[in-house]
Amino acid sequence: MYEPQKNLVCLAEQWTSRASAKQRRGRAGRVTEGICFKLFSKKVEQTKMEEVTTPEIQRIPLEQLCLSVLAMGWNDVVGVLCKTLSPPKTEALKRAMQTLKDVGALDGENLSALGRHLAAIPADLRLSKLMVLGSVFGCLSVTLTISSILSGRGIFLSPHDKREAAAEARKKFDAGSGDVLTATKAFEIWNALRTDKGTTAARRWCEEVFSWLNRTLTLEFSVFLVSIRNRVHSCLLCFSVVRSRSNSWDISNRHIKTVRAFIE
Repeated sequence: MYEPQKNLVCLAEQWTSRASAKQRRGRAGRVTEGICFKLFSKKVEQTKMEEVTTPEIQRIPLEQLCLSVLAMGWNDVVGVLCKTLSPPKTEALKRAMQTLKDVGALDGENLSALGRHLAAIPADLRLSKLMVLGSVFGCLSVTLTISSILSGRGIFLSPHDKREAAAEARKKFDAGSGDVLTATKAFEIWNALRTDKGTTAARRWCEEVFSWLNRTLTLEFSVFLVSIRNRVHSCLLCFSVVRSRSNSWDISNRHIKTVRAFIE
């Protein structure tokens, strides 16, 4: 749930809506007669559950949506989105527009050159800017990887009963540049092995390096990161943000300070 006052997306626990519960109940008898078990009482259903699920436009940050509206040629973003079937809060819209100004996506009331590039990239606004800056300053490979990592869950596991062992494992990749670059370094090493020697060698490396747990570096998620990275890179090429299909996966030490400046 997005909190416009704090400008944060919060993972809030809440009851499903009555409409959603009814839809789930219908599935129990879709093919043949069935039984639906509910883990809540009728009192909870009547007193704590909303009638319908809150529309997504009222639950998410609106920066990317506002950017898309501007890219379609409508400058009155607030006016356009307030006419939708389930309009978002005015406060959330104003916050989104201010964020666009803060990141340099707007030139007055219109999209800036940066804003036009950001509107073309199917990613979070801040991650899109990170990738554009990476292409400008010659460290696109690292910023693509970082953006892919930040788009999902972390690549390290930290079991409750083995947190100290997990911390020791992460230290092997820590160059004193923060958690994000630590994860990036681990991913780059894994991906170099996968590219040069194949998936089996990469899996074996995971098991050897993190002997306390079979696969501390989640292999399936790492493959997912490669997929995200390649898709975004293709998009950057399509919109001429970059002009090369260079597939360098190495972290260059001369880029570390530059990348740190981007993510801080």
